[in-house]
Amino acid sequence: MRTLVTRSATAARLLDSTRTARWLPLAAPGAVYLAVRVVQILLLWWLDAIQQKPLDLHMWDGNWYLDLARDGYHGIPSSSTDLHGHHTPYTAMGFFPAYPLLVRVASPIFFGNYAAAAIAVSTIAGMAAAYGVSRLVRDIGGSRAAALVTVVLFAAAPMSIVYSMAYPEAVQAALSAWALVGLLERKWLLAGWCAAMSGLVRPTALPLIAVVVAVAACGLIRGRASWKAITAALIAPIGLAAYILWVATQTGSLTGYFAIQESGWDLGFDGGAATTEWAANTLASDSSAFSILAVWLMIGSIVLAVYAVRRLPWSIWAYGALTVLMTLATSGVMSTKPRELLPAFVLLIPVAIGISRHRPGKAIILTAMWAGFGLWFSAYGLTTWHYSI
Repeated sequence: MRTLVTRSATAARLLDSTRTARWLPLAAPGAVYLAVRVVQILLLWWLDAIQQKPLDLHMWDGNWYLDLARDGYHGIPSSSTDLHGHHTPYTAMGFFPAYPLLVRVASPIFFGNYAAAAIAVSTIAGMAAAYGVSRLVRDIGGSRAAALVTVVLFAAAPMSIVYSMAYPEAVQAALSAWALVGLLERKWLLAGWCAAMSGLVRPTALPLIAVVVAVAACGLIRGRASWKAITAALIAPIGLAAYILWVATQTGSLTGYFAIQESGWDLGFDGGAATTEWAANTLASDSSAFSILAVWLMIGSIVLAVYAVRRLPWSIWAYGALTVLMTLATSGVMSTKPRELLPAFVLLIPVAIGISRHRPGKAIILTAMWAGFGLWFSAYGLTTWHYSI
């Protein structure tokens, strides 16, 4: 009888350990992502405390998104202004609607506290992005270790602090990651709808939309495209096109959105002239650590794009490379370029795979070095530089 009880207890322990072993890989991407974010917030809080500043996770554009969530496009207070201190009936239309809408929907859960709702939306979206990034690495053929290293590199990238702020980058990252997963796994409707929704989050959804359409078009040319692939290509641009057309009806001009961006934030396509001039002047004469490092991060993004050419499926690489191209080829506030490069996170995958192939100790050190720099850069930029985000 005692032997039977002992065997039953042993079997129960084995069953529990098996269940734990199954759940750990499932929980790992989210847990790793949250751990990095907690470290980021603590570091930001520490630097703010040193400079006797309050912890502010909705500064700059974050206030715009909160105003949009609370008041809508036509109720924005006149105190909300563009880069030049101007406020017009159309200024708010420089910001896309999906993120403030999510914040508005979530706000009753937080008793009308829009800031808390915004941070919660960003946090949940960031976790969804982490799982998408992990799945993407596995689809490419990377190991579980490579997937987790990629999650760390993604979560700790320079200016990734916005993933924990009232900013839409985490939502965009989640939609981009799962759209790319849809492409690799030929889940066309997932890819199409994620791209369409991304077009309602930020204009930097354009590279994602272009890649979804291009992959479907290549399949059609080769005679391998299914009706789902064609549907994905048709629905992918809907969100971005719908918003730009809506702004056109409000402003009375087909180029209304672009005029708002150019007049309010000096943002427009110039082939990289403004970026090149700013980078050259910064390296030649600027004494700001943030500006100099921002230039090197831009250069680094180009290097990563070149390095990843033969190391990623062409669709994934094209998304990352087009994101870098779009970011560097537009004018605007140059010090925000590191944040605008965040959607090119796929270019970190070959680096993460390379790191994961080292011995565990060395891999941990290399990953920690990247995370330390990225988290410090984010906190430093937010506490010492006026226009880092």
